[in-house]
Amino acid sequence: KILPFAAPRGAVDTCKEIAAEGGPMIRVAAFQAKSVAMIQTRLLGLKDTILDKTRDVTEARLTALGCRLIRERRCAHVTDDLAAEIRDALGDVDMVLIHGASAILDRRDVIPAAIIAAGGTIEHFGMPVDPGNLLLLGRIDGKPVLGLPGCARSPKVNGCDWVLERLVADVPVGREDI
Repeated sequence: KILPFAAPRGAVDTCKEIAAEGGPMIRVAAFQAKSVAMIQTRLLGLKDTILDKTRDVTEARLTALGCRLIRERRCAHVTDDLAAEIRDALGDVDMVLIHGASAILDRRDVIPAAIIAAGGTIEHFGMPVDPGNLLLLGRIDGKPVLGLPGCARSPKVNGCDWVLERLVADVPVGREDI
């Protein structure tokens, strides 16, 4: 952040050099309508009302970005079951969002293991923000697959919103961006 009162000479000189190159100073990446599948995993005792609320919050979040939630599925919080749901969802969507019944604690947990079992890769796990630090970014056949942190069940803005916005605008998201 630069306040208008003063800035280091080096920062001003760097800005002047960039401006002199003649390229665009800013770029706006518009949101692109995406079709999205959401998979929610279950453990015993997890109430359907929580899953229903999560669906509603996710759908509202996607609608605000010009996207459509075209499918929602629920399965056991088991790697094989989730991997099958992911593979099934990939055919007719641009992106898959996964709300796990429990937080993703490491790369060997159910959600990352299911993404790998479905033929995908894990691009990044974790995010230095709170809320949102347990976000997982994977990819299968060029399509993003997000393991969402628990805070994404809430309508409040969190770290996953920033990643989701970039993906919807077709702006690459990698380790450095996160």
